Amino acid sequence: MLGAGDFPHILNDVNHNSRWKPVLPPISDPEHASAFQANVHLVYRACSEALLARLLVFKMYLKACSKVGFSHDQRRRWLESQIFPLDLTSDFDPFGTIKNSISILRLSDSILDEAISCTLKDIQSIWDLPPGEYIYITLDEANAASKKHRRAFSDEYGRYPILKEMLRALRRRMGHLPVKFVVAGTMIPPEHFQSATGEWDDFRWCSDTGSFDDPEEHRRYVSQFLPSEFVSSMTGQALLDRSWRWLRGRHRYTASYITVLLDSSFESPHTLLGNYIEKISNYIPHDNSEYTHGEVVRFNRWYTSIGDSGLKEGWVSTIEMHRAIISFLVTSKGCIDCSTKERALVSEDYGYFIDSDCSRIVLDEPLTIMYGAGWFKQTKMVYTITTFDTFRFQHGIDIRASHFAFFLALSF
Repeated sequence: MLGAGDFPHILNDVNHNSRWKPVLPPISDPEHASAFQANVHLVYRACSEALLARLLVFKMYLKACSKVGFSHDQRRRWLESQIFPLDLTSDFDPFGTIKNSISILRLSDSILDEAISCTLKDIQSIWDLPPGEYIYITLDEANAASKKHRRAFSDEYGRYPILKEMLRALRRRMGHLPVKFVVAGTMIPPEHFQSATGEWDDFRWCSDTGSFDDPEEHRRYVSQFLPSEFVSSMTGQALLDRSWRWLRGRHRYTASYITVLLDSSFESPHTLLGNYIEKISNYIPHDNSEYTHGEVVRFNRWYTSIGDSGLKEGWVSTIEMHRAIISFLVTSKGCIDCSTKERALVSEDYGYFIDSDCSRIVLDEPLTIMYGAGWFKQTKMVYTITTFDTFRFQHGIDIRASHFAFFLALSF
């Protein structure tokens, strides 16, 4: 459910149904219960149609695989097709197209139920899932659904977004099977998933993003994508060193740069690295001219800068960013003890969790810190936080030695 146009469209498609109530009446209103049930049913129905589309394509895929025998490579290709549906057919998105066709048919609930049930039985007859293995259902970018239709549903804990009902619909449909749900997103409020009955107790809140913290591991990862003769050359070795120096941290920075290299057929690698760094951080790397001599001028057409919305709107992000810059200047390392009280550091893409329990946030990547340093240089907002009470009283920050350094740096 990663890249197709079936499940993501549910967020907007419900608006086109006359029975949909984007704002649920107060619980004291006689219409509250019926409006709530109507909204729940519409989401359940939309998820069922999208699920049936996925299952039908999955069934066809399994049939094709069964003719040659199942393998790990086939699982990988199925995952790729979820991310890039046009890999299955270049003319249209099969998942979104089939889902739309099912919607147009306006099947009764009973026929839709039977279709899903029969398709699941067919899948189980084709593919005998080994004991101890699971079907994984992933909702990526679930933070989008966690912000949508937050006034259309309510329970004893208050209003909640459409994401909760989408998960309930999928669990009702698939919960009897060996299924694990992966709900991925940067800002999914835990308070929406409270339950006195233990409904969500089998979900674990975690972060397993991972990062490149070892230069040799990073070198091995990058090398596997580069031509072997290039890796062994002086230019290639220099590129591996530079990419580690600038791109260490979350995997996404390195993977994104490799995408740029692949798109350019590995031409002008140092020029593209410098341009990529500049695009992301708004900083021209000081070592660029040393390595780009003789390369054809090329530009990164894929990525833009990190963005400053979190720095402009969130005091915690601003304070922690400056603290990371001070730390980086003094120790060549950023901050590994950022406050976890405010998740904006993660949701705005400046920091990331380094433990699976989401209890430690770091802000230590060169690209991020260079962007922050440039932002502080350009903005006038920084002069409004020179009062030390900003940290201590107004924003509830746990005071550390680097906060004193921050205060002094802004004061003189």
